[in-house]
Amino acid sequence: MVEYIWLGILILAFVVEISTAALVSVWFMPGAFIALLLAAMSVPIWIQVLVFSVLSIVMLLLSKTIFKKFIRSKPIENTNADALIGETGIVTEDIDNIVGKGLVKISSQIWSARSSDEMQKIKQGTLVRVKSIEGVKLICEKINQTED
Repeated sequence: MVEYIWLGILILAFVVEISTAALVSVWFMPGAFIALLLAAMSVPIWIQVLVFSVLSIVMLLLSKTIFKKFIRSKPIENTNADALIGETGIVTEDIDNIVGKGLVKISSQIWSARSSDEMQKIKQGTLVRVKSIEGVKLICEKINQTED
């Protein structure tokens, strides 16, 4: 009867693993398989549970170290708006933090913009570099320091 429990755990772990895109239950399968074999040989249930638990933990730890080099082996690339940080743009509408206006064009896209220096106004036509993003606004600084 215990064999059916281990077989059920093995099948459940397999079904969960193939139905997900991540490693979720793969480390339970070897433990359940060995416990199933032990149950078939009439080994006491406490040994089966112990072997299942220890083997599952060992598999979890081993898989983490083995797959560590494959997980995030590539550097994270910024996408969407985060990719704009460090980019250069041109001011298409004066940036004035006090009035709360300003537009910058980067790669044929127009973005709302504010100056990184609260008191600095940046005139139309000035080149700016994106320092950060707050909400949907680019926080920019002047590249060329011409007099206002």
